[in-house]
Amino acid sequence: MTQKRWQSVLWSRLASFLSRRSETSAQKYLYTWEEFLSWLGVESGTDAAAAAVIAVDETTAAEYLAEMSKRSGQTARATGRRRVSTGTVAYKLRKLRLFYRELLWAQLINKNPFEKLAQDFKFEQGDKRPTEAIAPEKIRTMLDLPDVKTWKGRRDKAFLAVLFGCGLRLSEALSLRLRDIFLKTVESKRYLIVRIGRSKTTNRPIELPLPAWTHEPILAWAAERKAGGAKPTDFFFGKTGVIEGASQSRLSDCTAYRLFKKYAEIAGLENKSPHSARASFATFLDSQGVPLGEIAQAMRHKNRTMTEEYIKRENPLTRSAALAATYGIGQEKKVHRRKK
Repeated sequence: MTQKRWQSVLWSRLASFLSRRSETSAQKYLYTWEEFLSWLGVESGTDAAAAAVIAVDETTAAEYLAEMSKRSGQTARATGRRRVSTGTVAYKLRKLRLFYRELLWAQLINKNPFEKLAQDFKFEQGDKRPTEAIAPEKIRTMLDLPDVKTWKGRRDKAFLAVLFGCGLRLSEALSLRLRDIFLKTVESKRYLIVRIGRSKTTNRPIELPLPAWTHEPILAWAAERKAGGAKPTDFFFGKTGVIEGASQSRLSDCTAYRLFKKYAEIAGLENKSPHSARASFATFLDSQGVPLGEIAQAMRHKNRTMTEEYIKRENPLTRSAALAATYGIGQEKKVHRRKK
């Protein structure tokens, strides 16, 4: 195989690999891949990048792991970059392993340099601060804070409504397009639906209904985006408002994090992030008696153990199943006597 031929095969296989993933998942893979190529000092799609990718061996992979591990557990303030936990390092290793498996199947390489590395890497669960839920009254305060007289305030209110309304991950909320928010009639009742990619098992679109209180801010922002010339394929949360024109660029992770933190701090909350909305969603449903299995389904968790980690109960003792083991002891039996 000529050099030009295998370079073409390499990029076509990677493109095919990404096309088999959902839009959100493909973006995460692409981000990991481009970050790795940046570390190699090459630009994606070039001949130099193709040669560098093929030349990567286990030693190079170990050096990249060492570079990521230097930033493990550090904060964005300390590194000037986003926080990288050991869990994130493991996550990126697994993605690179899958990329190189694709190249191995295409017979472009003889050995996957990330196979053993990703398999042997261990990460500590304790290096990450647990996500805390937000009390319902504080959520209501946060939702009242955005200044709806400005386009940014209206966007922020819609953003908070999406996060708290259906417990989306930050990446899912920021990846939403205008076409992913729509009204749907089921059994003569209208529902506001948010669509987030496709199910890995059924390949069907994942559609989540939003509670009634979210309809006004979300539909208002959708109408404003459309009035500004935004297309159905444009991001729902664009960088600019209708005054500046519709934007093709989505709101960045850092900007979204800062605006959420701003409203949380004004509401008197500390150390809260957009992921706190997801924990709040699960915790509130649990407090309303929604079965754990239904909460797990709403949050798209594969198992209920993950869902239980999100539920923050103030006092688990008061809800312990052990309290029901009374065996009738200490309970006086009521005797119904006939009246004379």
